[in-house]
Amino acid sequence: MPPAVASLVAESLDLRVDPSASGYSGTAALSFEGRRGAAYPPIHARGLSIDEVLVDGIPQPTRVDDEVVGIGVSSAGGRTHILIRFHTDFAESPSGLYRFRSEGEWYVVSDFEPADARSAWPCVDHPATKVPFTLRVSGYRPGDVVVSNMAPTSVGSTASFPATPPLPAYLVALAVGPWVGTPDPHARPPSTVWTVRGHEHLAPLVSDLSRTTFTKQAGHLPPVPWSKLDWVLLPDLTSGAMENPGAITLSERTLAGGWTEQTVAHELAHLWFGDWVTAASWEDLWLNESFADWFAGDVGEWGGSRAWLTARVLEADGLEHTQALRPSHDGWRFGEHRFLYQKGRLVLESTRDRMGKERFDQQLSEWFVRWGGQSASTEDWLDALPRAIRDEVGSMVTEAGSPLVTVTRLDPHLVSLKRSTWTAPGSASHPRSPAPTHVSVVLLEPEGKRTVEVDLGEEPRLLELAEGTPILAPATGLYAWDWGSELSTLLGALPTLEGSQSYPALARLDTLVDGLRLPLDELLGALTTPWFEVGDETSALLWLRLWNRLEVAHHAGDPALLAAAHARLGAAAAALRRTDSARSERVRAALDRMDRHLGADPPEVAWNVLRGATIHPTPAEWDSVDELASNGVPGVLALVQGRLRDEREPLARIRLLVVLARCREPLALDAALALALDPTTPRHEAWTVLDVLRSRTDESDRERVYTAVSAAWDTLAQRLDVAERQELLELVGGCDLQRIARGRAFFEGRIPGAAALLDLREDETRACGLRREADLAAVRRLLSEG
Repeated sequence: MPPAVASLVAESLDLRVDPSASGYSGTAALSFEGRRGAAYPPIHARGLSIDEVLVDGIPQPTRVDDEVVGIGVSSAGGRTHILIRFHTDFAESPSGLYRFRSEGEWYVVSDFEPADARSAWPCVDHPATKVPFTLRVSGYRPGDVVVSNMAPTSVGSTASFPATPPLPAYLVALAVGPWVGTPDPHARPPSTVWTVRGHEHLAPLVSDLSRTTFTKQAGHLPPVPWSKLDWVLLPDLTSGAMENPGAITLSERTLAGGWTEQTVAHELAHLWFGDWVTAASWEDLWLNESFADWFAGDVGEWGGSRAWLTARVLEADGLEHTQALRPSHDGWRFGEHRFLYQKGRLVLESTRDRMGKERFDQQLSEWFVRWGGQSASTEDWLDALPRAIRDEVGSMVTEAGSPLVTVTRLDPHLVSLKRSTWTAPGSASHPRSPAPTHVSVVLLEPEGKRTVEVDLGEEPRLLELAEGTPILAPATGLYAWDWGSELSTLLGALPTLEGSQSYPALARLDTLVDGLRLPLDELLGALTTPWFEVGDETSALLWLRLWNRLEVAHHAGDPALLAAAHARLGAAAAALRRTDSARSERVRAALDRMDRHLGADPPEVAWNVLRGATIHPTPAEWDSVDELASNGVPGVLALVQGRLRDEREPLARIRLLVVLARCREPLALDAALALALDPTTPRHEAWTVLDVLRSRTDESDRERVYTAVSAAWDTLAQRLDVAERQELLELVGGCDLQRIARGRAFFEGRIPGAAALLDLREDETRACGLRREADLAAVRRLLSEG
């Protein structure tokens, strides 16, 4: 029988916090219940100086081994109190309890997910441990404000907060500094948006949206015990936001990037998924993120159709290369799982498709009744599913990648469907064969559509078809498709396909664009005929997106190809304007953007934004500036650099930095790198530039950025947190195996988890090379047949 372990039942924190000082001190009082002789669970402390440990008032030797405070005695039985006095420095980058400077004033704020609460104060830092936290803060300067999960019961020289509902340590929030609060008088529960001084004008961008979104979400789910709904807007936050109930933090970069609606809906959904029902371990955090992402979109606030979601993943071949949603190691970072949100949400979509909406919604209600206020594991969720689908869904969660279904025409009347193992082509990983995969396929037969339900196990399934019948897959669910020799048939059928059915073919074409394996003019020629006949709104929007990628993102530097693209794109846009789709507001907006791409003279609105003549530019107007920059239009770089010297408005500065990082004028990349790597550049501005630069697709640009970042690494790494360093590993991806090998030699040992991430990059590169060769052959066949 395992030894008894006492249970943490409450924690009280008494902190002295002065944001203008380099460090702080405090006392953590942890209360345990257990029988006599029971051991204490690990009390975590990372980088803290432990001054004293008292167990029921008796001093104990102080030591910390492997981030755990040593307690040399066992429980005396009943209620035991452990008091730990400590001091430490504030973190200087956004993780743990960190401080930053804005307009000459110091602020302190917390960001603890997944395992950084232990760097702020002693705690049992594990999501399965949920207890009430009581907070008392003193030592701050006159004029400072203290914000936490609960409303304070007293303020003045000391701010005291009542006990929270049960929370894991990583969701405890603290913000200290000269914050400016903007209350929403109509919000229930009460809500205040807190900003740094001088940024108060950003509060209305969040408050109205928060109130309406919460009201809509709360109408679908049971009540949760959060007494207030504050937001803290931060100039510098690695992630877009953090869901601390009662004090949600939100990055100003998210506001500048136009992701406010999506992020607000996602973070509010966490009040139920993550805050009220919490993941039982760090490895189970996919439950928090996937359910929040799924529910935020399901109630209609954002997210679009499932077809769009699937295409967003498929267009980068993402599903084949994702790691398991529930990994096997502890304390992982989101940077290790680029497609965590999309893959997890698709798992839930697939589950609901199999169960049916009514049964799935009932299961969700039962889930909250059973686990509200507690922590639940992946196994708990799987056990709640019907037995008939449990194994299949479990494979989606616990295996890397996704099923790859290959379609092969054996003769004009016979097609084979074969499901691969769960490793991508080209991967050296050990292949596994999970439970049978249930897929739906649509056959476009002469007499009309026919849907066939297929369970794919170890052996291929054969389908008899009329000659020339295309076989399609609905663009939903966690399944990747490889049409192989069928791609040319699928492309040829595009004019007759509905929007969601055209995604697979267009997603395959995206890989051709990324690989630069087919001359642009040939690919444009292959697609000209289908383009004129695509009429529904969804297909039209995806076509516009594909054309814009072809014309701008990959070939802006080649005048001959750019001219050819302009000619074909202009004809296609004119044809689209004659269709019913042109009456759609979304299509009209997309066509307007295309006109800006094609116009000989860039729109005056973009130049007005750059010059500062437009006082409050909209996101769409900033998009037009981005397009000028992406097309390498002369004069953008000089205006951006001039504005950055004088511009003080925070969102404008972030947007100008994004434009600088996207600019394709000859000297722009050097200017962006110089700013990002300058130690005097504010940390959040430097990361804004690096975040854009790491996603550049041109291989020569990626090489220059990678070389510059590597050369400056010793200084740069000190300013970035772990997740940001991991994200920079994307620079060694792309289509260059030699650069991956160089990146492995340089970054292994410098970035935690680098080996696993680089293994994934290498697998992606090898697999995509094989797939692109097959796609290339199929498109060339279509060209020759035309």
